[in-house]
Amino acid sequence: MRIVKSTVAVGLSILVYLLAGMDGLPFFIIIAALQGMQQYQRNVKEVAVRNVFGTLVGAACALVILMLQSFVLGSDNSQYVWYCVFVTLGVAVSLYSAVVLGHGDAAYFTAVVYLCIVMVHLDKRSPFLYVAQRLLETLLGIGIGMGVNALRIPRRRVRDTLFVAALDDVLHSESSILPEYSKVELNRILDDGVRLSIISQHSSASFWEAAGSIRFKMPVILLDGAVLYDPAEKRYLAKVQLEYEQAREITELLEDEELSIFQSAVVDDSVMIFNKHIAESTREIHEHMRRSNYRNYIYRALPEGLPVIYVLCIGTEEKLDEACRKLDGAGFDKKYKVMRYGHEQKGMGYMRIFSREASRHAMLEKLRETCGMEKLRTFGNDPRLYDVCVRASEGESILKALKKEAEPFFWKKQK
Repeated sequence: MRIVKSTVAVGLSILVYLLAGMDGLPFFIIIAALQGMQQYQRNVKEVAVRNVFGTLVGAACALVILMLQSFVLGSDNSQYVWYCVFVTLGVAVSLYSAVVLGHGDAAYFTAVVYLCIVMVHLDKRSPFLYVAQRLLETLLGIGIGMGVNALRIPRRRVRDTLFVAALDDVLHSESSILPEYSKVELNRILDDGVRLSIISQHSSASFWEAAGSIRFKMPVILLDGAVLYDPAEKRYLAKVQLEYEQAREITELLEDEELSIFQSAVVDDSVMIFNKHIAESTREIHEHMRRSNYRNYIYRALPEGLPVIYVLCIGTEEKLDEACRKLDGAGFDKKYKVMRYGHEQKGMGYMRIFSREASRHAMLEKLRETCGMEKLRTFGNDPRLYDVCVRASEGESILKALKKEAEPFFWKKQK
């Protein structure tokens, strides 16, 4: 839509320019209109103020240079070198003026307007009239850009329903980064007041890495239903934990395997990851994870009595298969919730062990209670788990399905 709106803004700018009977080329009005095309509607006013300020300051600086050219240097070609020197110095003046006047973010646009005006030959035109016309064109372009950017197909916003989307089905893999398009669309939906949450197998650290720029206002469900996390407050509102003895039992059973075993515990709303040994086969993966700003590793045994959210095992697929057989043999598969995940590095994988009570369905009910919402609609790729099944593997988009229900066209009947 930004491409479509940009094209419309350019065409409208040219039309206004021609109808107004302005002289020259509609360069200024087009550039100003394109500057108004923003990803988020809430940024348009801020950008417009910045551009208007930059236009006024840039035009004022340009007027000084044009007056110098017209009344001091004249049209003598031998003076052109001096004119270029003054133009160059004027760039510094225009940039510095924007900063001194408290609008450093407008410095770039100030310099653009300044250079566009001064890099012309006035001939016998009045510098005052010329700058006034360029100023008018730029301000008209800013207005056109704001107007076109604000145009939207009328939609209803459903605000009496809590929508929950499976983030993993948007990402498609454990290690993916949320695509920029998805971030923009999710933020736009949230800015419009739609009540949206997500459910994911990701930890809070992976969540922040993948979707940290998303402006979630509702709590989110992470770790396959083990925790309910509030990203706005950075607090854990609910968690289903393994008792200390359970975590120790699991760790002791697997410590002879060639695996890196981590125990993640929430202490004062911060996740602490305890570990005593890093397997050589997982060192590269661990070094990558260790550099994350969202993970806090403590290389010692889990403090006695401290419950954990889950036990994480990282290793080769072969060693994880052996670990699973060992867990099954001890009856742990019926006692705990064991989840396997692949890794982008060939032959490697993850295994998380949760409390048997950790459940997406149960945490969805907790989410509904926390948000005070009666209606709930879930979106994912499994018809057994979600109200709306989206087959991402077949090219279907969970975002399109979400927008269809959360922001229906005004002529569509509400379900």
